[in-house]
Amino acid sequence: MLLTLALALVVGYTMGSLPFGYWVSRLFGVSDIRQHGSGNPGAANVWRSVGRSAGLIVLLLDVFKGIMSVAAVSYLPQAAGPDAFTEIVLAEIGGGGAAIIGHMFSPWLGFRGGKGVITGLGVFLALMPFEAIGSLTVFIITVSISRYISLGSMAGAVSMFLIIVAETIVFSDSVEPHWAYLILSAAMAGIIVYRHRGNIRRIRDGTEPKFSLSRPGQQLER
Repeated sequence: MLLTLALALVVGYTMGSLPFGYWVSRLFGVSDIRQHGSGNPGAANVWRSVGRSAGLIVLLLDVFKGIMSVAAVSYLPQAAGPDAFTEIVLAEIGGGGAAIIGHMFSPWLGFRGGKGVITGLGVFLALMPFEAIGSLTVFIITVSISRYISLGSMAGAVSMFLIIVAETIVFSDSVEPHWAYLILSAAMAGIIVYRHRGNIRRIRDGTEPKFSLSRPGQQLER
C-alpha cells in the first residue's frame, strides 16, 4: 500500500509538473511565454499570446496529464487482498492530487505554474467522470450567465466538492472511500479559489475581462 501510494505521488507530481504551456510556446517560436501577456505559462496566456492552435494544444495536454496521473496507477506495483480495491483508489486519488500540485508548482519553472483548473478537470474526469461532467456543466452555465471564465472556474471547482458531499452522504455505506474523494475535491476547490483571489478583486471592482469570442485569450483558464 505505502509503496504504491508513494510511487503514485511521485508519478502524479512529475506528470503534473510538465510545463506544456512553456514548451508548446517555444515550438511556436515564443522563447519564454512568461515574458508575454499575463506572464503565466497556462493555456489562456498561450492562446492569447501565441495563438489559438497553441492554446488548444496546451489545453488538451493539461487535461491529458491529469487523466494520465490517475491512469498510471494501473501500471504500478499493487497489493492483493480484501483491501486492494480501496488501496488502488487511494493511490489514484493521491496521484491525481499530486498532479494538480505539480501543475501549480512546477520545478521546471521555479516552482511556479498555473491555477490547476484544467489539470484538475482531467484528474476528476479519470476518477469520477459523471461528477466531473456535472461540474463542467456548472462551469458552462456560470460563464454563459456571467461571462467570467474565472468565476466559472471557481463555481465548477466548488460544485465538484458539493456533488461529492452529497454522494458521501447518500452512499455512506459504499465500499469506495468517498471520504478521500471529499478531501481531494475540498482541497482543490480551496486552492483554486485562493489562486483566483486577484480575479475576485477584479470582478468586485468591475475590471475583470469578460468572455468574448473575438478575444480568445480570455476564454481559457490556466
